[in-house]
Amino acid sequence: MDGPTDREAPAPTGTAAWIAADRELADLPAGPALVRLLVDLTEQGAESAWTKPALVSLFDDAGEVAAAERFFAEIRELALAARSIEVERRYAPWARTNAIADLPSATLELGEANAAPGAWLARWVAVGQRLGPRWGSVEPFLAEMVRERPLLAEEAEGTDAGPPGPGDFLDLLRATISVQPAAIEMGGPVGPADPELFRRYCREVPPGPVGWALRGRPIEFADGTRLEFLRFPRLGELTSRDGQGRLTFHLPPTGELPDLLAGPLGAYLARAEPALGAHALGFAAHCRRSLERLRERFAPRLVADALTHGLSPRAGGG
Repeated sequence: MDGPTDREAPAPTGTAAWIAADRELADLPAGPALVRLLVDLTEQGAESAWTKPALVSLFDDAGEVAAAERFFAEIRELALAARSIEVERRYAPWARTNAIADLPSATLELGEANAAPGAWLARWVAVGQRLGPRWGSVEPFLAEMVRERPLLAEEAEGTDAGPPGPGDFLDLLRATISVQPAAIEMGGPVGPADPELFRRYCREVPPGPVGWALRGRPIEFADGTRLEFLRFPRLGELTSRDGQGRLTFHLPPTGELPDLLAGPLGAYLARAEPALGAHALGFAAHCRRSLERLRERFAPRLVADALTHGLSPRAGGG
């Protein structure tokens, strides 16, 4: 009789998949140097006078300008929030509160700003999902801008033409964005109301970086209903086919919705549950790959940052 074979354990499903993904994200070997790099690259590219208008125009031509605008609003918010924490630690205890109060969208809450470096990386990756559906056209478009910049700088006769570091910003996007469909499509009928399933997700899924896994990835069902999360499973919106019926929900970790509201959310989550668990695990794996790409591409900058702050490259997140 043959002995036991080495087989991989089955992938976790349901809330277990989200818990496993959250643990993987928490174990990402990132550090403060990586967060500073993300902020620097974002400020160099996303806020430039060229990159943002050009990308918004590209998405506008495809009738998807809202996706680009949300991407720039959210990535700017991340950069401001992370930078404000750095300023607070070095100079002013009031900086973080003031900076987050002035942020342009509702991406972050005050309580989640001061997170671990791995959580910040997960947030950058999640916001990048806004551009994922059109990455196949965005990447060559930005690459052409990077190639044209030296010529424009020469024509400007010594002035600083174009955005600083557009090539580095493009490399940041290359490390954190992948081509993907605009939505997660779920065929087949949706079952009866299931308030307990939704409550179970709210109880068991940690309020951490894994909650960002569905940002920019709405779930579309065969009956035309659309479910979109900003922080799974506690902040999102359920919209009917005609757009007239809309349920917006925002729950603290200990909060609960009445059956009338939790029931429909549970029914749609039950239909999407297998796909969502796989998506959470895939998101965590992609964040790990993004970390390795960033380390490889920006190794000299991470080493320099570590030396500046008196840390080894690995301890600093390089």
